[in-house]
Amino acid sequence: DEILYQNDYRLTFSEANNRGFRSASKDTEYFLLLNDDTIIGKDCIQHMIDAANQTKNEAIINAFSNCDKGWLHNNRIVVDGLELIPNMTYEQVQSKLEKIRNTEIQVNDQLFLHKFTETYPTTFCAMYCTLIPKAIFDKVGVLSEEYLNGGEDADYSYRAKRLGFSTFWTNAWCFHFGGKTRKFSEDQNFARHHEEDLHNNRMCQLKWGKSGDRKKVGIWTGPAWENWNLDSHKRSGLGGSETCAGRLAETIAELGSHVLMMGSHEPCVKQIGIGVVELMPWSNFKPEQEYFDLFIASRNLNCVDNRLRAKKIVAWIHDVFAMSGKQISNYHLEKFDNFICLSSWHRNFFIQYHEVPEKYQNKVVIIPNGVNVELFK
Repeated sequence: DEILYQNDYRLTFSEANNRGFRSASKDTEYFLLLNDDTIIGKDCIQHMIDAANQTKNEAIINAFSNCDKGWLHNNRIVVDGLELIPNMTYEQVQSKLEKIRNTEIQVNDQLFLHKFTETYPTTFCAMYCTLIPKAIFDKVGVLSEEYLNGGEDADYSYRAKRLGFSTFWTNAWCFHFGGKTRKFSEDQNFARHHEEDLHNNRMCQLKWGKSGDRKKVGIWTGPAWENWNLDSHKRSGLGGSETCAGRLAETIAELGSHVLMMGSHEPCVKQIGIGVVELMPWSNFKPEQEYFDLFIASRNLNCVDNRLRAKKIVAWIHDVFAMSGKQISNYHLEKFDNFICLSSWHRNFFIQYHEVPEKYQNKVVIIPNGVNVELFK
């Protein structure tokens, strides 16, 4: 059934598509993100579905397009003597529309290949004509709404790849005028448009580095009696667990990672060595829009639920017991890779107090606290 959603204000690309994701039927098998300034070739969508099936629904699929020329490929695309490039106008292609729809195009002086299930790896899928199998969406989650009409597609592709999926082109054909919405935005408010572009580029590089391979670590400390940051222990004193979490974040960042700390913080980004620490108010955390190579839950296990996407999840107990009640649920016993205690006594107490079943006791490991001797001078 067709459902039309209207909104009183202009949604970002992520917000609009997330609304579609969340309203989908339980029987949905694929999501197709398709811009309204596209002309899709004959049987394009079916060919994309066939390619997805060929990859066992473990790849995000993009149609081959003129719009990617110059940044994701350098192929020369011609229809009836007219070269198709990004940012074309309707008047330029008006007389060629039927041939574009019927895929009567040449690529590098050869007729467009009709082996439509062939796939070609790509750095990421620019989401103007993109097929996402529901099985991938269920693992990766929704688009990040931190981006403002740019960068969210690369972010999503990088998250998918970290979770073991791929991004491919297939020979299905899509003509994309390209940049029309962004050009409209620029014409409306030139300064805002370029501020958004700068924000998106900074955000993507902050999270993923220049090549998309930056490691991502999350540290959840949750609510505290007062706001704190990485320098609080130097100025006014701070609890031991917060001090330790802050130093851990800085040490990981020095190795080149992006560390996202979710606690009683004001939003802040701090460059440390070749990495960064980003502070976020714990109440702003949207786990379904993030990915972590490592997620560290400080004391509280309840911050880990089905929305969290992480390759490895550990609970850093560091107080006598976990802060989620005496009985640890089977869900959390399965979900966490390790429960970190500070000593042999602490490990034994944790197992006994929480009545950890024997089959999970090998997950309870010991990592002693460190000491920063500089604080005692």
